[in-house]
Amino acid sequence: MNGMFAGKLLAVALFLAGTTPVFAQSVTETVKDSLRATPQDKKTFSLVHLRLEEMNSADRDLVESRARDIQQSALIYGYDLASGNWQVEQGVCPQLPDTLLLHYLERYPNGTQSLFTVLIPRTSGRVRVIPVLHRNAVPFLPSASNPSNYELFNSLVSPETAQKDSVAGGEWLSLGVCYAEMVGGKPNVPSDPSLDPATIKAPAPTVYKDSVTGQRSIRFPDRDAADVVKMWSISLDSKGRVIAASNEDTATYTARVVVPAVESARPRPPVAERAPNAIVNPPVSRSKITAMPPDPPSRIIANPPEPPVKIIPESRQE
Repeated sequence: MNGMFAGKLLAVALFLAGTTPVFAQSVTETVKDSLRATPQDKKTFSLVHLRLEEMNSADRDLVESRARDIQQSALIYGYDLASGNWQVEQGVCPQLPDTLLLHYLERYPNGTQSLFTVLIPRTSGRVRVIPVLHRNAVPFLPSASNPSNYELFNSLVSPETAQKDSVAGGEWLSLGVCYAEMVGGKPNVPSDPSLDPATIKAPAPTVYKDSVTGQRSIRFPDRDAADVVKMWSISLDSKGRVIAASNEDTATYTARVVVPAVESARPRPPVAERAPNAIVNPPVSRSKITAMPPDPPSRIIANPPEPPVKIIPESRQE
């Protein structure tokens, strides 16, 4: 009995020795701490995107069955699906399991584009359209900072998911990216911006929780284009509900190396190899100094003699 008891104690001791104590999460967490399900070699985070032909049959059938509703809702905002060449792409958002999120994009020959988001409930309900771009023109209220879109997103995310995924330890980056996708974005978030010289000045994705008010903030950079980094900032209340959002474009960082000019060290060709009429080191013109001419010799002229005076006698003057 004593041997069995000692063996059990040894097994318990070995088990406890192999465990790691769990400490409380801090109020601030970066993406490198939170994306535990992300492969170690993955340097960016983004949602899964599927073209119409790549979607599963249930989702394709849903799009086909609500095609008329999609067309009518889009026409209200000035998008005509009956003309043009629209590209349809699904953004798979884990925080919206009951909603099918689609992006409709059309590119024009002059380089402009139109873009809007479609939200289709998987069970029942109305189709929602969020206008994003009209030939590169944004709505009066940009989609990212429109309070109506805050309310719409909050109505689509369950209270449990909003509370769980808006703090450190939850899928907060996925939650923030889902909002960005709903308002027309397609974030490509670098997990460590310092690894890319173009984004070296961008802050790392971070979630912050105020210990006093309980409000949260999700911030992350998005490599939106080759020369643009878009910074997303999403504020949430103590229950994980969106209360404000913004995105701002900043130019990517470009290092500029200034190389000082260096005189050519190539030796001069010998005299025999030079052209016969070549001028080598022409003499520097020197200024010629001309002496001032001497003054003409002065000539002294004597004063002329006084004219003779004639004296007339007084008798003749009378």
